[in-house]
Amino acid sequence: MIKKGNSKFPCIDIPVYRYPQEKPIINDFLKKRRRGFAPEILRTVSDIIDRVRSEGDKALYDFTKKFDLFELTRDTLEINESELKEAYEKIDISLQTAMKVAIERIEDFHKRFLPETKIYEDSLGNLLGQVVRPVERAGIYIPGGKANYPSTVIMNIVPAKVAGVSEIYVCVPPDSKGKISDATLAALYLLKPTRVFRVGGAQAIAALAYGTETIPAVDVIAGPGNIYVAAAKKLVSGDVGIDMVAGPSEVVVIADTTSDPAWVARDLLAQAEHDPDASAMLISNSRELLEEVRNYLVEFGSNSERSHIIREALKNNCTLFLVETIESGIELANLIAPEHLELEVEDPLDYLHLIRSAGAVFLGKFTAESFGDYILGPNHTLPTQATARFASPLSAATFMKFFNIAMVSKKAVVELYPHLEKIAAAEGLKEHSRAALERYRKLNRQK
Repeated sequence: MIKKGNSKFPCIDIPVYRYPQEKPIINDFLKKRRRGFAPEILRTVSDIIDRVRSEGDKALYDFTKKFDLFELTRDTLEINESELKEAYEKIDISLQTAMKVAIERIEDFHKRFLPETKIYEDSLGNLLGQVVRPVERAGIYIPGGKANYPSTVIMNIVPAKVAGVSEIYVCVPPDSKGKISDATLAALYLLKPTRVFRVGGAQAIAALAYGTETIPAVDVIAGPGNIYVAAAKKLVSGDVGIDMVAGPSEVVVIADTTSDPAWVARDLLAQAEHDPDASAMLISNSRELLEEVRNYLVEFGSNSERSHIIREALKNNCTLFLVETIESGIELANLIAPEHLELEVEDPLDYLHLIRSAGAVFLGKFTAESFGDYILGPNHTLPTQATARFASPLSAATFMKFFNIAMVSKKAVVELYPHLEKIAAAEGLKEHSRAALERYRKLNRQK
């Protein structure tokens, strides 16, 4: 390991590893990224879910008072249209415009990748295909309390609307005074979901999954939240569809000798300011760049408005990797399978074919990941903690279901039955064979 530099941040020591020379150490690092849920969290969340299922709205009132310190009632549980409109009228016109631009761009992106029904006729005259339908009800969870994420409102509701979901229900937690940020409410006003509820946490996920007297049960739940929300989504998955079980935000930046170290540092800090568990990782073939970025992290981070959060994130989850080639760096990035992957190198498109696992890839030195968070068009709800190896970003498809169709031709009955009969016999399922045999015999008699 390269000697670790001192930091102006107290108790911060950002490690630098060589890849592949220190692969065993890096493998241990990768294993630690796959964080499960502590048993006590799962037990707590399971108890919350059970109470919501058995007590309905009453459990929501009790848990909101306990966790959010707000006295929720039947009259305050639902947020009406006039409250959304009032919040929209309070925000600056420039923010209204920015939200409208974001909505338009994100809608355009998701429409371009909308799954479609496809039916074809095969060589035997069979009609085969897959039909696409939206789910009827979607539940969207928006972080609230002290948080303020209008972008999450847009990123989650727009794909559901593009998919054609007829009923969209939103849950957002209040602060201790029952307030929700004007920006969040304004985004909801623009997108006009079916109903909006002032409730959060695992109890909101349970309500969306199983329904209460006030909140309808839905078919799919999407949206990020804290560890209790994530655990709740994991536990209700199977009874209801979910987008993903998301963890803390993370970024991997791959940079070369042509990269601007100040820009790279800014991109790492953009993730580190999310929360103390956020991960910021840099891969480079330049030792000099790594050192320059580390210095900028200290300089910029110590002057940030969220320096207290950045300090913890850098201390806990910032790692630098020294590689011999960019190709080797991409190999490492594929092992990490990050939520965000920035390829800040010369000729980034030349390397795109090597990337196998990432939630979203940002190509080129001008493509700051924060563009993707807010305004570009692709969704910012992405798989984390190496789940990009098998999971995909939130999209209209998240709110859609697919069923297969088949219409068998007479020719296919005659030609395919003998093969069906052999396989059914091998499985000992005679009635399967007989169901097709009657049709086969009738067509043979007609010859």
